[in-house]
Amino acid sequence: MGLFRKPSKEDFPALPDNLYVAKLAKITNKVGKESGKPYISWGFEIVQPPHQKRWVWANTQPTIGPRSQSGKFLTALGVDIEKLDDTFNEQSLVGKHIKVLVETSEDEDTGDKYQNVTKLMPLTEDDLQLLQKWATQANVRGPITAAVQNSAPVQQTVPAAAAVSFPSAPSTFPGFTTPAPTPVATPVVTPTAPVVAPTKKFPF
Repeated sequence: MGLFRKPSKEDFPALPDNLYVAKLAKITNKVGKESGKPYISWGFEIVQPPHQKRWVWANTQPTIGPRSQSGKFLTALGVDIEKLDDTFNEQSLVGKHIKVLVETSEDEDTGDKYQNVTKLMPLTEDDLQLLQKWATQANVRGPITAAVQNSAPVQQTVPAAAAVSFPSAPSTFPGFTTPAPTPVATPVVTPTAPVVAPTKKFPF
C-alpha cells in the first residue's frame, strides 16, 4: 500500500446544519454533465472556529431576478441587481465575507445526503466583532471586506495579534490559518428583513 491516497468522505465529516461566517472563495460558470445546462458554482470557505478552512458549496441558475437564487445571493452580497449589466465583474465579489446557511438534503432514490449553502445573509455588527476576533487570533493582515446590514461607515483597527505559530494556509487567501480552539460563535440573526449596504472595508 502506497503512502498517498485520494481524499474520501471520511476526511470531511458532515457539518452541523447551521449558519456560519464564511468568505466567498470561488465563483465560476459550469455545465451540468447530464443536463448540459449552464449553472453558477459558488464556493465558500468557512472562517468561523472550529470549522475554519472547510469549504461549502452552492449551485444556482445563471438567471438573475429578485426571486431567483442567484439574484438573492447577489443582493445579500451587496449587489444592486437592478443595475447589473454586462460590465459587472463577478470576480470582484471573491473574498467578501457573508453568513452562509448550510443545510443537508437527501436523495429520495439513492438515500445519499448532500450539504449545500441554501441562503446568504449579511453580517451584523456582532458578526463583525467576531470576525475581527478570529482574524486577530489568526494573525490576519490587510483589509477584509464584508457584506453588512448597517449602512454606517466601518473603520476599525484590530491590534496586532501576539506571535503564534500556525500551519500554512492551503488557499490563495492567506491568513486564515487554524487558531487556538475557541467556542463556536453562533451568528446573531436579525428577525427583520435585512437592509443590505454597499461593500465596506475595515483595516486590520
